[in-house]
Amino acid sequence: MLAWACDLIVCSDDARFRDSTAADMAIPGVEFFHHPLEMNVRKAKEWLLTGDWMDAATALRVGMVNHVVPAPELSGFALNLANRVAATNPFTARLVKEAMNQAQDAMGRRAAMSAAFSLHQIGHMQSLLTTGFPIDISRLPQSVREKIQKRPKGPDEPKSHAKQGANE
Repeated sequence: MLAWACDLIVCSDDARFRDSTAADMAIPGVEFFHHPLEMNVRKAKEWLLTGDWMDAATALRVGMVNHVVPAPELSGFALNLANRVAATNPFTARLVKEAMNQAQDAMGRRAAMSAAFSLHQIGHMQSLLTTGFPIDISRLPQSVREKIQKRPKGPDEPKSHAKQGANE
């Protein structure tokens, strides 16, 4: 989830979130692995393993976002919050952010991200070895599979993934 890189997250009440790479592509999609740091571990496991959608109210409840506001008020609310943050002494703000980042690292963030990225690469390799393509495309929408199957292949690329999903 690229949103994990944000210091603050504000969303509208109709926002939905999804991380479906594990459920849909058989890859632990964790290039930026923060899931168990942003929400409890059990909820993170459920969310990653099912690929379910999460609504804004749930995202707020599990600590994934800071604020949920009505859609028409989103821009104004976010701008107001940004102005309040910008009013903080810049040096102090940098120290606060650094202290928070170091606290997360002390809790294992850096090690968890490194381990998860290694597992992510192993997932790609497993898929490449078993299907000829770095992800399992069999659960992707038909239109996406067709585009992947029709794309020009590199000179060293296995040809076997052209058949994947054809029996569905």
